[in-house]
Amino acid sequence: MTRFFMLAGILLLLSIHAESQDVRKTLAMDFGWKFHLGEVEQARETNYDDSDWRDIRLPHDWSIELPFSEDAPAGGGGGYLPGGIGWYRKAFTLSPSDAAGKITIEAGSEGLEGATIEIKTSE
Repeated sequence: MTRFFMLAGILLLLSIHAESQDVRKTLAMDFGWKFHLGEVEQARETNYDDSDWRDIRLPHDWSIELPFSEDAPAGGGGGYLPGGIGWYRKAFTLSPSDAAGKITIEAGSEGLEGATIEIKTSE
C-alpha cells in the first residue's frame, strides 16, 4: 500500500511538472493595425513611419471599399472589385520571458491566398 501512495505521489509531481512546461498564451492581435492601399516599398523597413496610415481592426477587407466594375481584372470571381496591393502593419512588444520561448503566429483568413507575411524583429 505504501508503494502505491509513493508511486501515485511521483506521478502527480511529474504531471504537475509536465503541465508547467507547456504553458500556452494566446494574444488577440486583431486591433492596433495600420493600413495603406497601394505599394509602399519602404514599408518593409522596421523604422518606416506609418503614422499617416489608417487605423483599422481585423478582419478588414479593403477591396469592398472600392467601386464595383464589370471591367475588374478578376471579373465576377473577384466580386467585380479591382485588385491591387494593400499593406497591413502592426507593432507589438513581447515580454522578455515570452521572447525567450517558442513563438507561433497564426494568420488565417479567406483572401490571404497569395499574401506575403513578413515578421521583422528589432531590439
